[in-house]
Amino acid sequence: MMLQHRILESNLGFEIWGDFGTLYDLRKLVLDAGESNSLVDYEGITTGLAYTIRKAYEGSFKQDTIRVGDDMITQYGFQVEWIPFLIQVILVRTGFSVRALNKLQRSQLLYLEHFVEITINTAFSIEFAEIIFRMEQLLGISEDKLASILDSRVEYFSGLSVQKRREQLAILIGSFHPSYQHLFSKLVGGV
Repeated sequence: MMLQHRILESNLGFEIWGDFGTLYDLRKLVLDAGESNSLVDYEGITTGLAYTIRKAYEGSFKQDTIRVGDDMITQYGFQVEWIPFLIQVILVRTGFSVRALNKLQRSQLLYLEHFVEITINTAFSIEFAEIIFRMEQLLGISEDKLASILDSRVEYFSGLSVQKRREQLAILIGSFHPSYQHLFSKLVGGV
């Protein structure tokens, strides 16, 4: 797999770019994560990511052609928002936490984690460690609990300025944890 990112100026999210094979493998990985794990809903928000990836490599979104050696390769791009995407990645990791992985799945999952970390570090270099820490705390939480509060977090994050998005992403990710949901009330209430 070889993914690339392009951070949006608004810092609301970023674009993911890859060739057909890379995006096809990523979609399969996302779907496999929910296949046999009761914590991840096979028809839930991770499936939404898989659908978006499929629409991308089918050519429904952005396309670009790059030269690699003597070959011209078509790349496909799609846009994701930070909060839903990070929650989807957490759910993919949770989905694989209770089942044996083959070598290909293990390497793809490690690559996805590496890609996510590089992308977060590019956009949020100062807050990077805190964001990763907060994401790690959410591993093992069921999809229905995370999905039940996703919309309120996305709506709040969307209304922030670029600077506030940089400052508050880690807190918002942390507020998905049942023990830290009061963090969101403090952000919204300004207390």
